[in-house]
Amino acid sequence: MTKAELLDKLRAKVNDENCAKFRRNLSHADCEALLEALESVVLVALCDNDYVPLPGIGVLGTKKRNSRMGRNPQTGQPLVIPACVVPDFKPSAALKQAVKISHMK
Repeated sequence: MTKAELLDKLRAKVNDENCAKFRRNLSHADCEALLEALESVVLVALCDNDYVPLPGIGVLGTKKRNSRMGRNPQTGQPLVIPACVVPDFKPSAALKQAVKISHMK
């Protein structure tokens, strides 16, 4: 799914007349601003070594990777890959179950 497709689906869901949670029609630009704001909040939280819960989806956080030995693929020489912090995602039980059921069909 592309960013444009995500924005279109988000806008359609929010503007759906059967969706009583939202009482405002959002434009494409409003949805894009919302997505950019979410991106900014997530980036700041992860850079501060915090986590971001996404209810019903999972939790975004960070994970420390220890240093390890690797190989240069061109020369085959061993090298040390330094320790680093990487983004991490832990899916919720509901998301895992929904994906599992959808792939059983």
